[in-house]
Amino acid sequence: DRSLDVLYIDPTDLANQITLIDAQLFKAIPIEEFLHQFWMKNKTGGIIKFIHRFNRISKWICTEIVKAKDIKIRSKILTHFLDLADKLLALNNFSSVIAAVAAFANSSIDRLKETWSLVPEKYLEINSKLLLLANNRSNFANLRQAQANANGPCIPHLGRMLSDLVFIEDGNPSIIGDFDLINFTKFRMIGRVVEQYENFVISLNSLFDDIKSNDHIQMYLNNCMIYEDHQLYEESLTCELNRRSSIAPKKKIEDNNLDIIGEVPLAPRNRATSSSAGLDIFVNEINNLQQIQAKNNNNSNNSSSNNNNNTNYY
Repeated sequence: DRSLDVLYIDPTDLANQITLIDAQLFKAIPIEEFLHQFWMKNKTGGIIKFIHRFNRISKWICTEIVKAKDIKIRSKILTHFLDLADKLLALNNFSSVIAAVAAFANSSIDRLKETWSLVPEKYLEINSKLLLLANNRSNFANLRQAQANANGPCIPHLGRMLSDLVFIEDGNPSIIGDFDLINFTKFRMIGRVVEQYENFVISLNSLFDDIKSNDHIQMYLNNCMIYEDHQLYEESLTCELNRRSSIAPKKKIEDNNLDIIGEVPLAPRNRATSSSAGLDIFVNEINNLQQIQAKNNNNSNNSSSNNNNNTNYY
């Protein structure tokens, strides 16, 4: 039902239904899709469906914000989504949390300085907390630690797991030495990532007992209007014209090495130059990993040891 007004849906109810949908898609991913970079070759598998879901959540948030032409309503919607992201974090739904962070950092939303200036301090602090969680320092140490420490059901940010698998696969030969020995170290590392997925799936078993499905909200989430990147930026320009805002934000948001998902730069001062920054970064991240891996390989070529640089990829 596209007629629902997102402001009239409690953020807790939204977070619950988003998490139920995400959990169903996450649990449905076949284990074999994590092997041999299956998702790079098959564009209809469970991993790709989950990636599309990630992008849909991010674009939906952006769409709802720029659709509102009244600045007071728009700031309320932005605040509503910041509250939603906080509720998603409380549910350990790190996938949709990062999708929300990507939406807030998208050029179409980030440039709305006058809108941000009306967001209450409490919710700006939530944004700062989310940015710290998504910080890329030490290979996303904050995000990884939060996922590892999560109690109860947990939906991880799948992009990190896929990144690890690509680095392991591409950075370590399957056969090593002069006698063509199997590199068991490599396959043990792959096995540990797959085991992480299995543990996360097991953790979700109780989720469906704790949260009841709401068909009306889920229908809205699955059918809501989504703008494409160029539409988002065009609508953003109608919200606030291309001019420097004279209204200072209530609180400066620290960007702290903001790369949000990792390999696609989201430089805070340059985001307005690209309307697609932060939206399809889940997909772009995987596409760019090959180039990043090539740079890493320049530093580790011609090594035949089976433990040459494993620690760099896991």
